[in-house]
Amino acid sequence: MWRFGKQKDSTPPSPRGDADHLLRQRVVQLHGPLDDEQATVVIAKLLFLQHENRCLPITLVIDSPGGSVSAGMAIVDAMRDLAPPVRTRCEGNAHGMAAVILAAGQPGERVVAGGSYLSLTPPFYPERRTATEAESDRELLAHRDVLAAVVAASSGREVNSIAADLSAGRCFDAAAAVEYGLADRVVE
Repeated sequence: MWRFGKQKDSTPPSPRGDADHLLRQRVVQLHGPLDDEQATVVIAKLLFLQHENRCLPITLVIDSPGGSVSAGMAIVDAMRDLAPPVRTRCEGNAHGMAAVILAAGQPGERVVAGGSYLSLTPPFYPERRTATEAESDRELLAHRDVLAAVVAASSGREVNSIAADLSAGRCFDAAAAVEYGLADRVVE
């Protein structure tokens, strides 16, 4: 069992143990497709950390192809309502709603790893497309103006310009995401 970085036996830490360690470090992960279940888990962890300490910042690490707009907006709303600031960090990918969540993080504390790839719509892989993913795309475009307003509030860009980029499915590498205003800096 792992304790404070020291190993009592040769058993490696379990994924659950890793998740508990991250939570103690005030880190919450948004990994994989975004749905109502994942949003519920992320929000519960954010609320738990707020209960533990209302002053210390929380880091939300994102690696997601996006997904449900309603689930993503629930996370954005929770982030806005929390007393502690929520830093966002993209490690890998942030597409669609995941990119919106990244942009909604604490100003000055939104970072993206150098090798990350982002887009304002979910990635499109026709050969692997499911009905649920296609529905997420339609939901994203149906709520385009609301999502554009969230990104505009953080990026300083015009809502109409962001709405057009959402419709076009604009893509970004790490440096372009910072230039656009989805993040504040690139980290290696």
